This record gives sequence, structure tokens and C-alpha cells, in this order.
Amino acid sequence: MSYKHNHFDEIIFCKLAFTTSDIKKADIRQIAVEIHKNMPSVTTESYLEYLNSLETIIAKGESGKLRPYDPESGCLVTNLSKLPNNKLDFGTGNPDFIFPLTVGKNSAAILADKDNFILRLVY
Repeated sequence: MSYKHNHFDEIIFCKLAFTTSDIKKADIRQIAVEIHKNMPSVTTESYLEYLNSLETIIAKGESGKLRPYDPESGCLVTNLSKLPNNKLDFGTGNPDFIFPLTVGKNSAAILADKDNFILRLVY
């Protein structure tokens, strides 16, 4: 199988802290804007640096640091709405259906195409 790198391949974890009171009084759109504004810029250099940091964590045996969030005090939001579903092919053709497997406590995953979306909440 050949692998071609493109801008859809990058996934970078971004942690953002909100206070409980901020979340309670904020409009959901405000929260989404804050998350979007705080996402790191993805360049070849920043992505390679990110991958190197992951390898360092693994080499040090600190795999607990690879958890993207603490389900007891945080919330995981995964937005896959721009995932190019129609371009995924692992050797047997495009998938008929894709859905998020996020099952962690206090997590949300969003997957969409031009006509439909799936929002999966776990709490």
C-alpha cells in the first residue's frame, strides 16, 4: 500500500482549559470559536516537532501523557466533519458508512458529509 501525505493526514491534540463557570454561562458557539482560535497552526515543521514529542514521550515510558484528556475533569471534543470520507480506501474501496468510535467518558465526536452529520456524546 502506498502512502501519500496530504493536509488531511495531520491530527494534533490541543488542550484548552475552561472553568466550569465559563462553560455554564457561555453560548455553545462561543466555546466552538474559542476551541477553533486555539488550535495550533499545522505546518510541516510543527507537525514533525509534534511527532518527535510523541516519540520522546513513548521512549521515556510516559505513555500516560498520551491521553488527550482526563475524563474525570475534562471533555474530549473530536471534530471530524472535514474528514474526506470519500477518499478513504484501505484496499477494498470507499467505506459505505463511517462513524466515530469515541467511547471515553465526557467526550463528543462529530462526523459529517455534505448531507448528514453524526454527533456522538458519551457522558
